[in-house]
Amino acid sequence: MTFDQIQSFYWVAMLGTYQLAAEKQNTTQPAISARIKSLERTLGVILFDRTGRRVALTPHGRQFLKHAETLMEIRGQALRDIGQKDGVTGTIRIGASDTVAVTWFPDFMRHLAKRYPEAFFETHVQVSYRLHEALIQRQLDIAFMVDAGTYVDLNMHRLFAYPTGFVVSPRIDLPTDRVFDIDDVAGMTLFTFDRLTRPYQDLRRALAKSRASALRISPTNTLQAIVLLVEKGLGVGYLPISAVERELALGQLLQIRTDFPMPDTSFCIAYPTVPGSTAALQIAQDAQQFLRSYSGVRAIKLFC
Repeated sequence: MTFDQIQSFYWVAMLGTYQLAAEKQNTTQPAISARIKSLERTLGVILFDRTGRRVALTPHGRQFLKHAETLMEIRGQALRDIGQKDGVTGTIRIGASDTVAVTWFPDFMRHLAKRYPEAFFETHVQVSYRLHEALIQRQLDIAFMVDAGTYVDLNMHRLFAYPTGFVVSPRIDLPTDRVFDIDDVAGMTLFTFDRLTRPYQDLRRALAKSRASALRISPTNTLQAIVLLVEKGLGVGYLPISAVERELALGQLLQIRTDFPMPDTSFCIAYPTVPGSTAALQIAQDAQQFLRSYSGVRAIKLFC
């Protein structure tokens, strides 16, 4: 029995297919299959039911999974105790929300690439609830996403908050020195993120207090699409101000003031527990340290 076999067994159990386990371990599907077969011969039992499209643990497999997690944890602790780093190596799949991806994230990825030259950082940009799903399904190793309060199934560290606000194109003849009330804003065509996101929910909740008979909120899948629609003069955007600092500085967008407060959008870093590995925790700590010294984003409130 080898640790390669144990780790391959663990990732097949977590991801449900030999192919995904192979991608996770930077090897081939035949190599994973050979390791599992060898492990089953050593143990004298069948660990996976292979009759479906996704493999499933047999009763013996479920029993062995507990031992595999324990063995992986012991190995990781042994390496750390004798002074070896856990190692941020191999392919690390990192997710980021749109807003994070266009602000400090590219600089942080450059920092990680220099710090961990033996690792390849595969990046995925998605809305936060999709990132959460991908973490649960073990399709991502770590993600920077909107803080939903608590994630009982993940490790989570609060990082920062972005103030949110309303922006408009100079093409729309709105007086930028005017302070707009909630009824004014409720009567505008508004673009923000899709319905399951925190900004959309916050906006909908705030404008429900207006006297408007109907709201015109257009949920949009990506930050880039929101910015483009607003720049074309099709409506007003509601989003984290940090995400459009460049457009505001160039005069492509203008921020309008309101007499009602809108909540900040808080972000966190989250990751599932992997027995014996502290790579995700190390990246989380790197992110906290990086943000404390980062000056590339002005409108940011740090929690770390």
